[in-house]
Amino acid sequence: MKEIRRIECAGVIFLDDKGKILLEDRRKIKKHGEHWSFFGGSMEKGETKEQTLKREIKEEMNYNIKKYLFFKKYQHMPIKTLHLTYYMYIAKCPQLREISVHSGAAAKLFTIRQALRLKITKIDKQIIREVQKYLKNQPNIDLNLS
Repeated sequence: MKEIRRIECAGVIFLDDKGKILLEDRRKIKKHGEHWSFFGGSMEKGETKEQTLKREIKEEMNYNIKKYLFFKKYQHMPIKTLHLTYYMYIAKCPQLREISVHSGAAAKLFTIRQALRLKITKIDKQIIREVQKYLKNQPNIDLNLS
């Protein structure tokens, strides 16, 4: 029996003032057949979840994320030999002119309905649905996170 590889990741759900979600175009760098996904990535040895979040956002967007709120931990097994743990955070979406997405990719804002129709992973759909519920229960969320 093959050993299960375990990977921990930190990612961010960037929301604008209208509740739109910023997603990364991953068609050139997809790993699981997705076209769009959240910004973030794998934890390196010795990093905390927050250090991973900050490093990945800097690498992927050339953006220094400073204010964020822990949202939820997700467990996912896209294949039998891979166990992913996602630590997802919520943050105010930066202005698109403030970021520079790596690898010639792109970033785009979507309504939740639009995002759910995109080619995204099963776990990302679950995250978006839970964000939708969260926003319904917290309609006046302060995205400045001061």
